[in-house]
Amino acid sequence: MPGHARSARDVPAPILFFDGECGFCDRAIRFAMSHDKRGQLYAATLHGETARTSLAPFATMLQDVDSTVLYLPATSLRAAKVQIHSDAALAVLRLLGGLWGLLGVAGLLVPRRIRDAAYKAFAKRRFRFFGRVQACDLWPSAWRARMLP
Repeated sequence: MPGHARSARDVPAPILFFDGECGFCDRAIRFAMSHDKRGQLYAATLHGETARTSLAPFATMLQDVDSTVLYLPATSLRAAKVQIHSDAALAVLRLLGGLWGLLGVAGLLVPRRIRDAAYKAFAKRRFRFFGRVQACDLWPSAWRARMLP
């Protein structure tokens, strides 16, 4: 639907929200999309319309988050929820399955406090390490249907 902001309610799949200006985030999204063999992961920038409409119920939890948010849609067993920081990164690995999924499970063995401290330290320096990009319109055509505004 060009020109129409889709909310997470319109997409019955996980949505990975990312900083669209971050070089590392761009690479991470490209990695996730290329390794998502089941095509179940959608992506959108944290500054886009989909984020504004979909993440509003989680605004308090997300007020200091500026790098990655994984939105998990509601199911018959649970309400919609979001994961942030290292939990989001590990959940994406588990969604990819295979060896990446095993790495995502193994990462849970590290206490969240330690994982998140490392995640936040890296996130704070990500622009210094990887710079800024404006390449969202250069996605491979196979992914474009899963890139939300």
